[in-house]
Parts: sequence; structure tokens; C-alpha cells
Amino acid sequence: MRKWQELILNSLLNFSMALVAGGFLKLVLDKGSVISSVIVIVCGVYLFGFLSILTYNSDKEK
Repeated sequence: MRKWQELILNSLLNFSMALVAGGFLKLVLDKGSVISSVIVIVCGVYLFGFLSILTYNSDKEK
């Protein structure tokens, strides 16, 4: 994997973890918007899972 690919994937993985953390924080601080908090958490988990599989497959080909 090239260095620029590694940096992009790392930043996207950090973004997905920020989505999960932000969703939990929104859930704790604002009880009225439970659905939007859950949607943000699910999007973060989905993005993290997709990027993890992508990273695993690209490392496996190398």
C-alpha cells in the first residue's frame, strides 16, 4: 500500500470513529433526538467496517 493510500484510509477510519463518538455524545446530551443519534452511530460503524475490509483486502493482495 502506498503512503498516500495509507494516509487517506487512516483519516477516513478516524472520521468514522468520530461519527460513532459524536453519535454517542449527541445521544447522551440530547435525549430528544435519539433516532438521528442512532443513525449517526450506525453510519460510523458501517463506514468503519467497510474501510477495515478494504484495508484488509489491499494488504492481503500485497
